[in-house]
Amino acid sequence: MFKKMIEGWFSKFMPSAYNDFIRAMLLGDLEAMNTYMNRIALAAFSYFDTGKNPSKRAQPERFYHGFVLGLLVDLQGRVLSHGPGRPTSELPMHLRVYQADPAARAVLHAHSPYATAFALAGRTLQSRLPEVTECLGEIPLLPFAEPGTQQLADGVGQAVAQGARGALLAEHGCVVWGDSLSQALYRLEEMELACKIEWLASFLK
Repeated sequence: MFKKMIEGWFSKFMPSAYNDFIRAMLLGDLEAMNTYMNRIALAAFSYFDTGKNPSKRAQPERFYHGFVLGLLVDLQGRVLSHGPGRPTSELPMHLRVYQADPAARAVLHAHSPYATAFALAGRTLQSRLPEVTECLGEIPLLPFAEPGTQQLADGVGQAVAQGARGALLAEHGCVVWGDSLSQALYRLEEMELACKIEWLASFLK
């Protein structure tokens, strides 16, 4: 579900523009890299952010969100980019996962419709479908914490320490992690599908 959507975002920038980006990266041409990422972001990413200021074309980093997190900061939260951008406001949560789970290589935070509906309703995901339990294990519903805060990050960190592979964030959304981007994306997709199936099944009981 998400794989096709994300591939669609980038399809019109392939292959020549992507090669231009790789060339700019190898040459250390930050201006060309920033221009490419601005084009991607303006065409594909959400303009909404939990930061204090509205998104503008003059401030494209406000809707980069976590996509370029690895390009901007190290695991201690130090900003590596010298451009005008800033990391996602959910940086503490992303970093906390990496700190709590050395095997984690990707963290995905989303406001996907069905998982977010569960989180807003304060409803836990209790699917007994084998493919869901095998992929996700037990998914906790974490107590509400303000987005972007250390309190939220610490709650997610506790879930990681307890062996969770993802979590619903009360009144907020969801987060998953994995040992690769593809694994994290698969878990995100599976969580959304499981919430949808459980919601549909609730009408048949």
